[in-house]
Amino acid sequence: MSAAEKQPEEFDHEVMNRDNGNIPIQDVTNILSKLSPEELAKFKLIDHKFKKIVEKVQAQKESECMSALKKIAGIGENKKNGMMTKIYETCTSLLLGKKGREKSHLKICSPHVTHMNLSVDPEAIENPDPILVELSHHCKSVEDLNLNSCNVSAKGIHTLENLDHLKSLSLCFCDEMTEDVILELVHLKQLKELKLCWNRSLPLESLHVLKELPQLETLDISHSNITDQVLTYINKMENLISLNCDESQELTDKGIETLTYLKHLKTLSISSPKITEKGLKTIITQFPELISLTLRNQNFSDEALSELKQLTQLTHLNLSWSHQLTGSLIDSLAELPNLQILDLSHCENLHPISNRWRDFKTLMVLDLIYSHVDDDVLEEVALIPMLSNAAFSYTDTITLKGVRHLVRLGHLRFLDLIYCGLDEEEVRPLFPETLELRI
Repeated sequence: MSAAEKQPEEFDHEVMNRDNGNIPIQDVTNILSKLSPEELAKFKLIDHKFKKIVEKVQAQKESECMSALKKIAGIGENKKNGMMTKIYETCTSLLLGKKGREKSHLKICSPHVTHMNLSVDPEAIENPDPILVELSHHCKSVEDLNLNSCNVSAKGIHTLENLDHLKSLSLCFCDEMTEDVILELVHLKQLKELKLCWNRSLPLESLHVLKELPQLETLDISHSNITDQVLTYINKMENLISLNCDESQELTDKGIETLTYLKHLKTLSISSPKITEKGLKTIITQFPELISLTLRNQNFSDEALSELKQLTQLTHLNLSWSHQLTGSLIDSLAELPNLQILDLSHCENLHPISNRWRDFKTLMVLDLIYSHVDDDVLEEVALIPMLSNAAFSYTDTITLKGVRHLVRLGHLRFLDLIYCGLDEEEVRPLFPETLELRI
């Protein structure tokens, strides 16, 4: 029976027993690399070790595909090396018209490739269009395409229309983004996720195309130059589940008020110096079913933010870099029944002392770095029943006495105490070896 014919359970048993379980990892990788994408997916479910091996195989297939595509496109032909000779010869045969499946390495590896990342290849960044043309012909299984920093043109984006399975497209850090490129997005009707973040000069006049993509569920347009007018386009995307407009300096309360049709929105990240507490009230009123909310670098008061207790579905809340916070909102946040992650980092005026930390029944991750944490705060935080990840770095008011309180946290797996003036030789023995300690 061949490896491809074995069931995952049989293969797992063989791996664990051959030579007393000492099979070289490379042998396992070589066997898995011969399986079909469907068969490979089954092995990914066996356990964490197999998952890592399968991911390694998939990454290798992606790398081989990229090399082959570059050769077909005529990019980097003078840089072939011994390891890639076979791929080079295969691609040459393709150019000559010999496209037999048995001779085409590209056809063998491409069905495995669902993710393709051009942003890590300098040659692809400089000249992505020829690669995209070939990718659209030979790698039909691609679902996730990363073109960050690439000098992509309208022609390159247009070819992506042939990728029937493309679900996610990332065009971040593309300094030369033109109106023509944005307009071509309208043809990608199957897209579920689009990232346009970190583009400080987006051609705003072309962003009306966003309203022609109602199928999108995730849009990241953070760290850009978008305005309230762009939010009116986004408001037409009725299937949107996640919206990231973080660090958008021109957004105002008026723009937030236009977001009236996003009934399925569950994740929102938005920040702008022009958004006031009036805009905060609008967010709370219009999106009562949010499960994740990020309001970084805002000048909201504790009193205004205490109204977030109305968002009873919240599991993740990020209020980092909120310079006006003092700590009185902690009592209100304790009323959020499902909160699992709370980020109050870089709130330099925050002294999070409260006797209600024990009421954060579901909280697992707490970030209080660069805030006024002292031993009294740690004594209260140590009563959070499910806390597994805690960060208190960059404060000089914590002593070993305060850290000892944290020993009560039976679920604690990660503790960050960097630059707190503590001695690792004194802190390390307090916790089990399984705890990841940064100090």
